[in-house]
Amino acid sequence: MKFFIKKTGQALITVFLVSIIVFLAIHSTGDPVGSLLPSQYTEEQKQQLTEQLGLDRPLAVQYLQFAGKALQGNLGESYISKRPVSDMIFEKLPYTFELAIVSIAVAFIITIIFGSIAALSRGKLPDLIISNLSTLFKATPIFFLAILMVQLFGVKWRIFPVSGAGTPLHLVLPAGLLGISISADMVMILRGKMIEALESDYVKFDRLKGIPEYQVVLKHALRNSFSSVLALSSFIFAHLIAGSVVMENVFAWPGIGTLSYNSVISRDFPVVQGIVLLLSIFTIVLSLLVDIFSAILDPRIRKKA
Repeated sequence: MKFFIKKTGQALITVFLVSIIVFLAIHSTGDPVGSLLPSQYTEEQKQQLTEQLGLDRPLAVQYLQFAGKALQGNLGESYISKRPVSDMIFEKLPYTFELAIVSIAVAFIITIIFGSIAALSRGKLPDLIISNLSTLFKATPIFFLAILMVQLFGVKWRIFPVSGAGTPLHLVLPAGLLGISISADMVMILRGKMIEALESDYVKFDRLKGIPEYQVVLKHALRNSFSSVLALSSFIFAHLIAGSVVMENVFAWPGIGTLSYNSVISRDFPVVQGIVLLLSIFTIVLSLLVDIFSAILDPRIRKKA
C-alpha cells in the first residue's frame, strides 16, 4: 500500500510542476495580441484586447486563474474560434486515440515477434538483420518515411488512401509507420532483457527440471522481460505524440496533432496550453498505471521502491 500511495503522491506533484512549466513555456514565446489584430492596429486596440484576454495581469495571477479553471475542467477559450478549448480537444481526441491504440498494438506485435526472434537467434543471421533494421528505422526521420509511403502507396500504386479518416484503410499507413517507429527501440530492449533472462540461473534450473523450451521462453523469459518494455510506456507515449503530429499533418488525419500544429502557427495560446497540459497529465497517469501494473506482476519492484 505504501508503494501505491508514494507513486500517486509523486504523480500529483509532477502534474502540479508540469502545469507551471507548460504555462510559463507558452507565455515565454511572446505576446499573441499582435497576431490577433488586423495588420493596421492602434496601441489603444492592442491595449483593449490585452485587457480583454487578461494578459495585462501578473503571470502569477494568470497562472492561478488558469489552474483554478483547469481543476474545474475549464481550459479557457480559443483566441481564434472563440470556442471552449475542452470542446475543441475532445472533438479531435477520438481520432488521435484511434491512431494511438492501433499504433501501439502494431508496435507491441512487432516487438514481441522480432524481439523474441532476435534473442533466440543471438549472433546469428536473423538477429543481425533485425538489429540492423531496428537501427535503420530508429535513425530514419519519420517524416521522410511518411512522405515516401505517400508517394509509393498513395500516388504511384494507389493502394491506400493518404488523407482523411473514416475507414480501416485510412489507418494502415499512419498507424503502421508509427508502430514501426515506436518499436525500433522496444525490439532492442526486449532482445537484451530476454538474452539476460535466458542466461539467468532460474531459467537454467527450469531447463534442468525438464520444462519444455516454449514454456521457458513464454512464461519466464518473455513475460519477465516484457515488463521492462512496459516500464517505458510513458516514454513510448511521448514518442507516439511527437510522431502523431507529423503523421496527422502528412496524412491530413483530423486529430490532436493537426489541431496543435494549427494552433501553434496561429499562436492560439489557450488551445496549445490545453493540449500540452492534457497530454502531459495523460502521460503521467499512464506512467503511474504502468508502475502499479509492473509492481503487481513483479513484487520485487515494490520492495525496491
